[in-house]
Amino acid sequence: GLLWATKQVGCGKRLNYSYSYSYKRFFVIQIITKVLWLFLTGIFFKVEVIGRENAKRLEGPLIIISNHKSYIDHFFIGAALPFNFKLFPILPMAHKEQMDKPIMGRGIRMFGGFVAKTKGKNLDELFDVPVKVLKDKKVVLIYPEGAIVKDTDFQKFGNGAAELSLRTSANNLPVAISGLDHFGPGAFFKTFFVRRKIRISFGKVFSPEHGQNRKEFTKKIEKEVRALYDPYYK
Repeated sequence: GLLWATKQVGCGKRLNYSYSYSYKRFFVIQIITKVLWLFLTGIFFKVEVIGRENAKRLEGPLIIISNHKSYIDHFFIGAALPFNFKLFPILPMAHKEQMDKPIMGRGIRMFGGFVAKTKGKNLDELFDVPVKVLKDKKVVLIYPEGAIVKDTDFQKFGNGAAELSLRTSANNLPVAISGLDHFGPGAFFKTFFVRRKIRISFGKVFSPEHGQNRKEFTKKIEKEVRALYDPYYK
């Protein structure tokens, strides 16, 4: 299957983002990157993975929901997941501002990323691509905080992940990244000398309960991710 085109409205004009690569191409790119990232993290980081067994037999349609600590979170998540090929490719949801940056936007699209509308109230337009991806029994990655949170706190979760799960009845896999606070270019270069400790924690998969609304399910999602997060992990 192919990723469908999506449209983004903002700044007074309509922008088109077309996704013409097949899932197979994303799969190959992500598996190669997973192996490479496992090698690099073994050298420059001390990565502890908890709950990997919770993802061993999972497959799409699935929404992976994580807190957001850095621009490389998705690499850590992908590397920490088991070699369960039914989980790949994982297609990350990104903001228009990120997609508009020449290098970053190209990198996100190369890995299967798609734009998330940040203005307007047309939910059908916002969820057009991820709904199609989940109907194809694939995996979507969402950061409900909506932005990178560099300190040890959490930003209030948006309701996009809850709405998407309610629309598609997809399962949800909660993930928390601990130990990657205040991680920027300067901190990255320090990893050449001091291996930074990072913990990736996977919770148990869950889905919306019958009659649960978007607000209630958003609280459930945030609670599940918070329970996995350790703000003091170093």
